[in-house]
Formats: sequence, structure tokens, C-alpha cells
Amino acid sequence: MVNSILQTPPEPLDIKKTLRTLYEAQGRKAKYIVFAGNQLPKYLWDHWSEDLHRIGLKWQDILRSLSRNSDKALAWISGEISWKEFIDFIIQDLLSQTTEVEEGKGLVKRKVKTLTDFL
Repeated sequence: MVNSILQTPPEPLDIKKTLRTLYEAQGRKAKYIVFAGNQLPKYLWDHWSEDLHRIGLKWQDILRSLSRNSDKALAWISGEISWKEFIDFIIQDLLSQTTEVEEGKGLVKRKVKTLTDFL
């Protein structure tokens, strides 16, 4: 079902090259590079926004997913993992924020529990 919801977009080699230059200039430790100019989040949003909206996810969910997986993004930028491997992590992370409602009815965003839910 994962592949039917979010498809792997083409690898953005221009973005990778730009981010890699920044990554190497920063001593390979700066996780904020993933968000430089919002190039990578915007690229993913441009490819997935309609599908993400359908399952109740927003722009902020892409940002959170990239933040949680910044180590994997840096591994892709540095050439340690492939684009496909990186995207698979992001897709899994995004879809973990959803839950199946009924067979064939698609996915909806999980309700985030707050402190009051536990009181």
C-alpha cells in the first residue's frame, strides 16, 4: 500500500549538489543543511502535496519528518545511501503518522494525544 500512496520522485541532483557543497563547508555536522533554502522540503511537497492532503498530512508534517530523519538526509547528501533508501525512510515516517480507517477507505491522520488525554 505504501507505494500506491506516495511515489518516489526523481532524484533532485541539483539540490543534492547544492546541499553537499554546504555540508562539506560546514564540517559535515550541521543538520540544518537539510533545510537550507527549504529546497528539499519544497521539492518533496511539490511532488506529494495532493496525496499528503488526501491522507490528512500538511507541509509541517514533511518538515517534521525531515527533522526526525535528518541523519538519513545527510547520508543521502554525502552519498552514503541512495535516494530510494532515503525516500523510503521519509515515506515510512510520514505514513506512520496515519492510520488505516477501513479497508479501501484510505488513511487519515492520527489524532495527536495531549496531556489531557492521559488525565
